[in-house]
Amino acid sequence: MPVGDSEEDFLVLGDAAWREVETRFQVCRRNQVDGLTIVMKNTAGERFRLVLGAKCNSTHELVRETGAGIRQTVCTAQGGTEIGRWQVVRLQCRAHRVKVWLGQRLLFDCAGGSAPFTGRIQVGSLTERLYVRGITMK
Repeated sequence: MPVGDSEEDFLVLGDAAWREVETRFQVCRRNQVDGLTIVMKNTAGERFRLVLGAKCNSTHELVRETGAGIRQTVCTAQGGTEIGRWQVVRLQCRAHRVKVWLGQRLLFDCAGGSAPFTGRIQVGSLTERLYVRGITMK
């Protein structure tokens, strides 16, 4: 399933009423411009933007964005995503914690903000078209 290149075209998974979510999917990037973006929110309205393959595919980062426009980097990890190859992404949000795997590698296990995460997740890219398949949710 192709996913568009603007946030309005992001694939939406789950439900905002859920308080726990675990999803797994495969993604394929076609170029190296930006990265796979996953947007999550907590019950306080803070947005968490996870970018896999950020900064010209050199790093992964989780950034917290408040309603006042303040951005804070919560976690970073070195590495990128392979261009043109299907890769498994696994994301788990439980209460205040988020865990992210790329393939078998655990990238992040960190607390995010002052309120629990909701179960709604958006997947896409701001600069390129992605392909997503094999979506599962718990």
